Amino acid sequence: MKISRLAVLNKFEIFRFAQYDIPFINVTSVYNHSMKQEKKNIIKSSLFVAMFFILIAVSISFLTSGRVNGEAKNESTNNDIIISDKVDEDCKFNGMKLYGKIQFVTSFPDIKVKIVESFPDLKVTIVESFPDDCGKWQIVNSFPDLKVQIVESFPDIKIKFVESFPGLP
Repeated sequence: MKISRLAVLNKFEIFRFAQYDIPFINVTSVYNHSMKQEKKNIIKSSLFVAMFFILIAVSISFLTSGRVNGEAKNESTNNDIIISDKVDEDCKFNGMKLYGKIQFVTSFPDIKVKIVESFPDLKVTIVESFPDDCGKWQIVNSFPDLKVQIVESFPDIKIKFVESFPGLP
């Protein structure tokens, strides 16, 4: 008959505890308890690894969101309207024409401008009638085509008032 090491340990522990009147703790139950604890630790570490991989997968999907076959879904093509922060060839800024009847306002403008002497985005002439060319502005108090606020910082465009040759520089 073969006696396992655990059985020998168990018998030894019974003898040792009986000698000192200490309540007996079964080695097998301690061993089983430690195995259960080890299984719990393995499960916890497995869950941690799984959560780590899920986090990585979510991060990758977030970083590549909006992309199809490596290309962004919302990239503009040559046929799309490209909104720039400067005046385009049609004398428009964000689709608003920069000529016509202009009203200066202090709040809720359509466009914010800074008056400069050098490197303007648009050269402007004030006219009394027929503001139908690029850079020609007729100042009105009601029914404007465009509301303009003059600012010192964070302008949409920079303008320069000129006597002749209004338009793009």
